[in-house]
Amino acid sequence: MTDPGWSMAPRAWKNKRRSLQRGPEYRIRKRGFLAFRPTLQPSKWRENVAFAYQMKGDYNKSAEAYAKCSEVMGYPQNAAYIRDNFALGWEAFLRGMTSPDTPITFSSYIIAVFFATLGDKDGAFAELDASLAKRESHIIMMKADPRFDSLRDDPRFREILTAVGFSE
Repeated sequence: MTDPGWSMAPRAWKNKRRSLQRGPEYRIRKRGFLAFRPTLQPSKWRENVAFAYQMKGDYNKSAEAYAKCSEVMGYPQNAAYIRDNFALGWEAFLRGMTSPDTPITFSSYIIAVFFATLGDKDGAFAELDASLAKRESHIIMMKADPRFDSLRDDPRFREILTAVGFSE
């Protein structure tokens, strides 16, 4: 029997890959997301654009995408916090975003990505467990998300995949 969660993941991953290939600004320019779609969730825009830049290795634009979205959502202090952390480098940005006293709220899945990027497996798995408990929609991406490659050999990764509903 086909896993119901997995049937959505390839399509979602294909869309992410296409966005990465075309460049993050493509969809925003092409469809005027922020200007013409008042129902657009800025947090989804932020994560998609920032993801695309992160995968291209353009960490400056990735951090700026997070900052711009915070401004759009009406949180200029969060945007300043993001920029201040990134001014010290990508690793400082990641550490600032995973700090327990950060004023910014990200999904647990995104925090897990930050921890995995830092090489903190325990932090990443704690956040993936939290993402699963909250039933965040991003969790279905973990099987194909290359940002979790460093976690794939850990038995906890397989346990979470099984809990999500993926079969071997």
